[in-house]
Amino acid sequence: MVNVYVSASNLTKRGGGESDWYGILNVDPLADYVTVKKQYKRLALLLHPDKNKYNGAKEAFNLVFDAWSLLSDHSKRAAYDEQRKYKEQQQK
Repeated sequence: MVNVYVSASNLTKRGGGESDWYGILNVDPLADYVTVKKQYKRLALLLHPDKNKYNGAKEAFNLVFDAWSLLSDHSKRAAYDEQRKYKEQQQK
């Protein structure tokens, strides 16, 4: 759960203003759809509020869901990847 929160705040701390969706799911930016889906399912089961009663589990689950919503949509993912590349170039 901590990894989800750390990844969510990584780009925000660097001034990017957006969460690291790949980091939230703990997948490589080059990961294929099947890999992303498997990792989403694994984290969703682990963090689902009905199964996990720890403080912050619901918020972590919501972050994982948001990451999946973006990364599972081809056009949203492509736009996000372009945005990441642009921000990385600006930081150099």
